Amino acid sequence: MADQPKARARRAAATPVTRAPDGENLETLLAKLADKVQTVIRDLVNDVTTLEVRTFVCNQEDLTKAGYDVGKHAFVSSDGTPVEIELRALTAIELDGDINSCMPYVGGKLDTDLWTAHLNMVAQAQKNRAEFVAALAELARGLTGK
Repeated sequence: MADQPKARARRAAATPVTRAPDGENLETLLAKLADKVQTVIRDLVNDVTTLEVRTFVCNQEDLTKAGYDVGKHAFVSSDGTPVEIELRALTAIELDGDINSCMPYVGGKLDTDLWTAHLNMVAQAQKNRAEFVAALAELARGLTGK
């Protein structure tokens, strides 16, 4: 008699679960999950079709107290109030390679120091995006087996 619980446990372990707790077929649930993951990945890829790099400036006093609030998509001071910033350079790179840039001029001349810093950030953003897209592609291959 003591072996009955063990035998039941072995039978339960050997019996594949084919229904979810709500009665839906697990294969159907997994197919729905795979579809949802593919949709999320497709949406993420759509979000990365344009890479935008914006370079802002603020006064030194504000900078020492500033941080970036990801939730607000804004630079804020330690007490959470917005920091006054000024957009000084902008580059947008589309997935097909088209590049649109707005360069910083001071007194009718290109601000080369700021532009150099901006270009360094653009290069880093392009590298990050390429790595991100490659990781998404690998994830998609792993999920779809293709």
